[in-house]
Amino acid sequence: MKKKWFKSIFIICCILLIIVGIAGVIGYYFPITIGGKAIQMKENLESGQILSKEEIGEDREQLIELVESIHPAFVDGSDLSKYEEAKNHYIQATDREMTVGEFRYETGAYLAALNDGHTRLWRADENTFEIWHKYTDGHMYYYRYEDGETVPTGLYVTEVNGVSIDKILDVIDYSVPAENKYAREVNYNDYFTSESVLKLAGVEISGDFVEVSLNDGSVERCSYYVPKESNGDIDETGNRWKWDGDVFVVIFEECIRDEGFRDMVSELKKAVKNGCSKVIIDIRNNGGGNSGTCTELLEAMGMKAPEYGMMIRYSEEAKTQVGYLRTNGTYTYEPQNNGEANPNIDLVVLYNKNTFSSANMMCVYVRDGELGVLIGEPCKNSPSHYGQPIEFSLEHSHLNGSISHKAFTRPNGAWSEKVLLPDVETVDNDPYQTAIDFLTQ
Repeated sequence: MKKKWFKSIFIICCILLIIVGIAGVIGYYFPITIGGKAIQMKENLESGQILSKEEIGEDREQLIELVESIHPAFVDGSDLSKYEEAKNHYIQATDREMTVGEFRYETGAYLAALNDGHTRLWRADENTFEIWHKYTDGHMYYYRYEDGETVPTGLYVTEVNGVSIDKILDVIDYSVPAENKYAREVNYNDYFTSESVLKLAGVEISGDFVEVSLNDGSVERCSYYVPKESNGDIDETGNRWKWDGDVFVVIFEECIRDEGFRDMVSELKKAVKNGCSKVIIDIRNNGGGNSGTCTELLEAMGMKAPEYGMMIRYSEEAKTQVGYLRTNGTYTYEPQNNGEANPNIDLVVLYNKNTFSSANMMCVYVRDGELGVLIGEPCKNSPSHYGQPIEFSLEHSHLNGSISHKAFTRPNGAWSEKVLLPDVETVDNDPYQTAIDFLTQ
């Protein structure tokens, strides 16, 4: 009896060991994740705080090691000549005592050499000036703020406190990554009013305002930006839907499966089932998130999204934060241009310069899968790109940021194309009205 009992236990243990072994092999060769946790991000330091040469050196080496062990560019055959040049300059430029602001500037330039919008420093809380502006057609156009709205003047900025606008934009180009020319325009709009950027460009700021020179010779005095107090009104934001005549409109602001997303997917399915044939997905200013939400929206209309190719680079940091079982090597999945449209649905996707990451993928699904029409303006993210960043926080400077650990190849397999052009570009016309007219005329 004891022998039978022992034999049964032995067989069960062997089966369990085989199962564990098989699971281990599967987990090692395929990107299965278990757990994973975010790291603790350090509080930002004042830009003027001085760091010693030794502290700067330790943070620099910490970052270089992280970048070269995490980013896919170091194993996917990319030309790294510009990176190596930037790295050598970074080492030389930071071989001294520096302020946090100076180190941030050089660190940003080092990361920007990879031309990856997901690999970058995070913006720190900082002072900005109330210069209402928009960069377009090669100029930083000046706006006035009147009655709660920005009003165009038709004039553009030439100098700030006597420093050329070109010099200010050069600082931004140097220290902020840009995957294409539209990303550079977004960067100009985002960083132009930053006090730290202006100072790095040589703008002397001695008071609480700067003087902005315009192309007609006039000068505007602009003070530090002070957030306006809320009037109590609650703007309608978040993922939501509406009807515009017989057009079902999805306002897709963030690629997350929140209550608003689940509601609009449910309503979209009902609308299609009941005969809706015209759909707009408005993905303007959507910064990304979970790309699965994009495929889910398409499936709600009876469509199938084509599949992005993907290369995962494993590392110690990726294992810690994502939960992979491996710490080295890669996993590759080839792109599949196997999208399927619904012939009964006329689909329009609206996008703009600020459409990014997973939201950009939605546009690529529609283009490569021939699922519908793109209306708007090209976005700052390349169709094939790096992404799903791993976070970092440097020990002494407290600079926080992220490094991509995946490379995504668009369904049609192209990597070199940097811009996804719309089928209908709306430069001066309202893109939403253009989409409505396109579907109803």
